[in-house]
Amino acid sequence: MIAGQRWEKMSRRAVSSIMTIVVLMGMLMLTANLRTTQASPETILYLDPSSVIDPTLTLGDIFTVDVLVSDVEYLYAWQVNMSFEPTVLKIINIVEGDFLKSQPEGTFGAKRIENEKGWALFGWSTVGPYHGVDGSGTLATVEFQVLAEGESLIEFGVRTTLIGQDQPSHPPNFYDIPFTAEDGYFNNCPPPSAYELIETIQSWHLPRGTERSLIAKLKVAGHMLDMGKEDGAMRKLTAFIGRVQMLRGETLTNEQADHLTSEAQRIIDQIGG
Repeated sequence: MIAGQRWEKMSRRAVSSIMTIVVLMGMLMLTANLRTTQASPETILYLDPSSVIDPTLTLGDIFTVDVLVSDVEYLYAWQVNMSFEPTVLKIINIVEGDFLKSQPEGTFGAKRIENEKGWALFGWSTVGPYHGVDGSGTLATVEFQVLAEGESLIEFGVRTTLIGQDQPSHPPNFYDIPFTAEDGYFNNCPPPSAYELIETIQSWHLPRGTERSLIAKLKVAGHMLDMGKEDGAMRKLTAFIGRVQMLRGETLTNEQADHLTSEAQRIIDQIGG
């Protein structure tokens, strides 16, 4: 009984230490005491949706992204250091997901949001002497509010950590779980129309044959969009991108080709959206 009480005290101290990182933004003091592991390299931390490209999201609108983990073993605690463009987005709420909630004594969490600086640090830990959780699931849901038209990376920072516990021993056997983090992206800028791309091409004064071949495809795409024939417009824009790639390095510079490709793809994404 005494040993169990001592374990519980140590476990709670460990939980407090883990979450102090979140609250105080200190150095990862646990790192020195964590053992390394050869856990599955397929463990991935990612956002869903991974990209939010939606010009209809304007000032004051709200959207959410989920923080998910896949193929993890013995996850006992975690914290996420998330950064974003503070002139475009702000975080208004962070809610724990279901992944650790099945633990017998539940979880303990904390969060710190610094919207003016464009970052947040948040995390949750298992409470008590238990194995970590295996599998895939949602760690948290982050609620963003749009502040302006623009774009923003939604990135996992260096303080993002997954902590494992594979046996409820005395003392606790915490270790650092290796993982791959996949960042997200936000953009609510209206894409250019096919006709705007035509104006861009004309302003470059390209060789006549190049200009005519590119503009012809854009005119057809624009006409199809005007008629509501979205599938046909997407096919023409795809053909336009293919033609741009053929001309890359010949009559189009790499910078020009990149610009036309990305802008045409944005129109396609919006149509298919």
